[in-house]
Amino acid sequence: MSYQRVAGLADEVVDSDEQLKAYMRANIGTFGHASGTAPIGPDGDSNAVLDQNCKVRGTDNLYVVDASVFSTIPSASPNLTIMMIGERVSEWLKATVH
Repeated sequence: MSYQRVAGLADEVVDSDEQLKAYMRANIGTFGHASGTAPIGPDGDSNAVLDQNCKVRGTDNLYVVDASVFSTIPSASPNLTIMMIGERVSEWLKATVH
């Protein structure tokens, strides 16, 4: 499959690195932490898109390390929990690199 164009953006914006950077700076931001959208679970769990190491099932070298892996929303600020998950997954990845 090849894509013909980016929906919602004029070709002039997509074709210019400077215009695309300006668009992203003006329009992309954060507002919250989406949680629970990429469930972790054991093999055979049809709802689990990630394995226990946050690897996306059915892909090579693709991991999700953000609040979407939460099974429940933490009662504290999610930032520290997300950083802890990132640290843990990075340790797993470093241990598997030869």
